[in-house]
This record gives sequence, C-alpha cells and structure tokens, in this order.
Amino acid sequence: MRSALEGRASRPIAGVTKQTLGVVAAVALAVALLGLGMETAGRLLARHAEQSMLVSPHLNWSEWHRYDPDLMWALKPNLDGVAQQYPFAKRMEPWRVSTNSLGLRHPPIAIKGDRYRILCLGDSRTYGFGVEDDETWPARLQAILDERAPGRYDVINAGVPGYSIFHGARYLETSGVALEPDMVLLCFGYNDASPVPPPGFGDWDWENPRRRAGWRYLLKRVFQGLDLATERAAGPRETRLTPGEFADSLLRIARFCEARGIAAVPVAWPSLPELLGEHLDRPHLGGMIAAAGGLAGIPVISLEDTLEAHVRDIFLDDVHLDAAGYRVVAESIADALTQVFRELPDAYRRPEGMPLRAKPETVEARMARYRLWIEADPSCYKPYVELDALLVAQNDADARIAEWRRAAAAYPDEGRPRFLLGLALEARGDHDGALDAYRAAVERDPGDAAMHASLGAALRRKGDHRAAAAAFEAALGINPEARHLWADLIATLCDAGDIPAARQQAMIAQRQGVTIPRELQERIERALQP
Repeated sequence: MRSALEGRASRPIAGVTKQTLGVVAAVALAVALLGLGMETAGRLLARHAEQSMLVSPHLNWSEWHRYDPDLMWALKPNLDGVAQQYPFAKRMEPWRVSTNSLGLRHPPIAIKGDRYRILCLGDSRTYGFGVEDDETWPARLQAILDERAPGRYDVINAGVPGYSIFHGARYLETSGVALEPDMVLLCFGYNDASPVPPPGFGDWDWENPRRRAGWRYLLKRVFQGLDLATERAAGPRETRLTPGEFADSLLRIARFCEARGIAAVPVAWPSLPELLGEHLDRPHLGGMIAAAGGLAGIPVISLEDTLEAHVRDIFLDDVHLDAAGYRVVAESIADALTQVFRELPDAYRRPEGMPLRAKPETVEARMARYRLWIEADPSCYKPYVELDALLVAQNDADARIAEWRRAAAAYPDEGRPRFLLGLALEARGDHDGALDAYRAAVERDPGDAAMHASLGAALRRKGDHRAAAAAFEAALGINPEARHLWADLIATLCDAGDIPAARQQAMIAQRQGVTIPRELQERIERALQP
C-alpha cells in the first residue's frame, strides 16, 4: 500500500519536471535562434556598409591589398616585384611593387640602433602610386639623408593607397609605434575629403564585421533608426571625414606621439586643383593641416611652393606625381627638416649634430607673454598658474609678492591674484597677510574650491576651527572629488571639540569610498570613550 501511494505521488512530479525541461529547452532554442539571427543580420548590415566606405573596392581592386581587422585593408606582406599599372590622365603607367613581412613597401626593417627613425604615414602618394619601389618619396628621402649624413637616418614608408588620416591614426596606435619612430610625417588630406554615397558612412563609422559582434552593430543601427542615438548636428555626412574630424584626428595623433616622445609633423600637400585655385568635388584641407598644426603646437611642412614651381611637368593626374615629382618632394622635405628640428621643443630627440632650438624663449619673454594673457583675459586661470610657477623658480619671494600685489591692484574684481598673493605671503611666513588675501580671494571668487581650501588651512593655523571647518565643507561642496579635504575637515572638527560632527563626517566620507587615516579614526574613538 505504501509503495503504491508513493508511486502515485511521484508521477505528477516527474511529469511536471519533464514539462518544465521542455519549456526551458524551447526558450533556450528560441533565444539561441534570436541571437543567431541578430548576429547574422548585424554582420550583413556591417558588410553592406563597407560598400559605402571603400573597403570592398580596395580589396577587389588589385592583388596587393588584403583585409585588415583594424585598418579595413592593408598591403599584402612579402610581395616580390608584383606588376601593376593604372591609366593616369596622361598615360598608362606600369610599375612593380615589393613589400616586407610587415606589409610595408619598404625593405626588411633593420635594428634601429642609434639612427633617427622617420615613419612616413600617408596614402597613395606616400606609397608611390605609379613609380618603382626606389622612386617613392620616402625612398628618395632616405637616399638624400644618407648622402648628407650617412648612417644617421632611417626612413620607413608606411603609405597605403586609399588611406585617410583615420587609417594613419589606427596604424600608428596598433602597429606603427612598435617600429620605435622618432618622427612621424603625416601626409593625408585628399582621400579624407572624398565624397561618400548615401547613407553617408564615414571612416570613423566603420565596424569590422569579422571581429566585432554583429548584434551590437545591429542594435546600434536600430537605435539610430529610432532616433535614440545622437544625430549629426552638421546634417548628413558628405565626405569620408569632415574637416572637423580630420583636425581632431590630427590632434589625436599629435597627443599620442607627444606622450611617447615622438615628433608628429604634418605635411601640407596640395593637389593640382588646389594649386590652381580650383575645386574638385571635395573640400581642400591644406589650410586645415596648417591650422591643426598650430593648435597642436607642432611644426608643419608645406609643399605648396615646391609643387607650384613644377606644376607643369610632374603631375600624372590631379594628385599623383611621377618619379621626378617624388624626388622634388623628397628634396623639399629633407631641406625642411633642419627648420623642423629647430622648431621642435627641446625635449624631443634629434639626430646627432642637429642643434636644439635656434632661439630658445627666455624666462623674461615667457613672463611677458603670461602678463599679456592676463591683461587680455583676467578671468582665465592658466596664465596666473604659469606665471606663478616661473616666479617660484626664480626663488625671489619679494618679487613674487610684488607681482601679485600689482595684479591684485590692476584687477580688483578677480580672486586669482589675491589667492596667489596669499600663497606667496604664506611661503614667506606672513600668515596673517596670507589669511587676509585668501578671504579677499574667496569673496571675489566663491566658486573656486582651492581658494576655500587654502582659507580653511589658514584659519586652522590661526585656531579658528569652526570657520576653518566651514571653509573645508565649502571646498568639498564645490569639488567633491577633492577627497584629501575630508581628512582636513574631520581633523578640524576634532580640534574644535565637536566629536559627534567629526564622527558623522567620517561616516559620510566612508560611504563615499574615502579612506580616513587610522590615527584620525582612533582619535575619534578615544574621544567618544566614557
């Protein structure tokens, strides 16, 4: 009887279990099919977008391009004299192409040693479209520099037909930096402004369907279709990169290079229509190159005068040059390098025998620049900080105090001169004068956390703990990221004898992830003991 009852009781349980497993399996299968469908759709959409981004045309164009997961396309490695030809405006031009194991139109990369290495990034002009391997301008530049200074330079050609500055930035960040360049020459601006067909995908919109998840790309496009993604304020895209994107990319390269001690030097290389003052179906970016170089604080090499002098006899079409033209370009760049080395900041490496800046700026000249900046814009904090750093380096306390007293008198509504006057007075030991200066600074600029913090420290030294705590609280209210001020605030409340308030502030700080010094915690605990 007991066995029969147990059997009857177990059957519905087993039935429910099988039914549940079936539902779970069906749901899992549906989710898997949905995921597979989204992944497939996303990859198809991404590959469709490639048609608008010149990826497939370049891959199908010749036998010397290959697909690249970071760069869309790249040159195939280990090519050995592969014959190519192209119908330029003047004539059909044949040439042969060889690449090294890295896929560069350059001999195998030798150990750098003490040589000064120049990496040439660019498009088909740097690659040498229409000329032999030893007739490209990087190869010509190597030969010229070897003749002028044997064994000092190493020039690498990393140009690829069809590249924009998007590719230059990606290549430098993923592969080029491993070549240990001391200088990067950037020769872009023509392909960047090429028109794009609807729906207007630009180079920076590219999503690699062979590496990145297709479902992410699909969702991204769905959100854009639902207007959930940010729309382009400038309207529909018309070129591979907008002038703003081009400038931003150049500045990105400049910052990347600066952080690694590499000199980034853009080359302004106008096309034939630009030299003649005419327009094609794209904007001219030569002026943008010079402007971006100025923003980045880096020298720019201009080929305008050189190309204009040879405009009648070196162009194969609107943009490409013949062998004589690339030799002229190499000579012009070689001549410009001496001036480039003089304009580079002294922190950058230079070839042996190359002097530092011809006329380094004197401290007095820098001070004059910052004083003029303050006069033109008294509300900007940077010239104050830079000028004060120069004054501190002079190790003349009286001169520093006199400078900020003059500035305080000249700009009565500004808090920054009074704040710096307080720092100068404090450095000399005049704490009463510093306290007055900080109070005047906070009165004029109550939104500056540093001024409140310095006022709090000065009040604490004077023993006015309540006022000091209020100043520290004000500083934290303006800048919650100034976590070091929590310890000052809590210690000041302890000095004032307000242990409950100190404990409360310690608890608030700890909830925000701030670590309170052990000795300060122990001080609060001892004070709370009966």
